[in-house]
Amino acid sequence: MNKFIPKMVSKTWGSETVWAHTPEYVGKLWQILSGHSTNIRYHFSKDETLHVFSGEGYVDFYTMSEDGDLEHSQHIHVTSGSSIYIPSGKIHKVYAINDMIVLSATADGLNDIATIKNRYNLI
Repeated sequence: MNKFIPKMVSKTWGSETVWAHTPEYVGKLWQILSGHSTNIRYHFSKDETLHVFSGEGYVDFYTMSEDGDLEHSQHIHVTSGSSIYIPSGKIHKVYAINDMIVLSATADGLNDIATIKNRYNLI
């Protein structure tokens, strides 16, 4: 039996803890600090489901024009108990109005991510 040890990584917006990792799925716990957001990004091939365990914020979705400009397409308010499904290829970010704890479930693929815009200019 493989022993998996959870791994926490500090992020500019809070932290991310991978608490489950198998060949089939990955479970993460995000702490997003008030006033911060994840990068604007998308996943190449994996779908993602988010569940807000605590806090309040929003999930923004974007489309990209033919000339590469981001266009805001949807703004969804989320609170404790909210869940949201994000299909692969859908450009998105999560923003915390108040400190948020978010559970993320995806297929395996820790590197299946493309960052479009990093609000902290760390790309």
